Amino acid sequence: MELPVEVDHVSTDPGRALQLFVTGWHPEAPPRPTNEIPRSIPSALADFYHLAENRPAMLRGQNRIRPVDQVQPDSSAGCLVFGVENQGGWDWSIPWEVDATDTDPMVWIDEANNPVPEQEPLSGFLLQFSLYEAAMTAPYRAFPKGFPKRLLPVLESRLRRVKPPAG
Repeated sequence: MELPVEVDHVSTDPGRALQLFVTGWHPEAPPRPTNEIPRSIPSALADFYHLAENRPAMLRGQNRIRPVDQVQPDSSAGCLVFGVENQGGWDWSIPWEVDATDTDPMVWIDEANNPVPEQEPLSGFLLQFSLYEAAMTAPYRAFPKGFPKRLLPVLESRLRRVKPPAG
């Protein structure tokens, strides 16, 4: 069985892995008017928004990435909130400065005003977010109760772990 190409890019080019996954998973929607992406948006997030122009479903699901016109800096906290958990329990943000040059900043998860850094920079986070949302919102799911543990190695042998970049 041939493995999907996008998995091969996870460690070396998360943005490319995201592009390959999203274009293979989400069908294109009819073109719609889009808002201009502000220059202050890091390129990893800007690329995500460009992908979403014809695939708006990738912005929403279980959790959601705010549409570009709803992403506004919180100048008091020095962050840009771009993602929201589906029940409002937490949000995801990146550091924000008017002239920031970081194209792939660290992502922070904030639950009850207690920000904690995610393990991935923005590009890796967006890939993991998209994979999670695809699994959670797929029209089919497999949640077996009492799955025989002796069969787990057989199931896992058909899967390939998505590993984050080293370092």
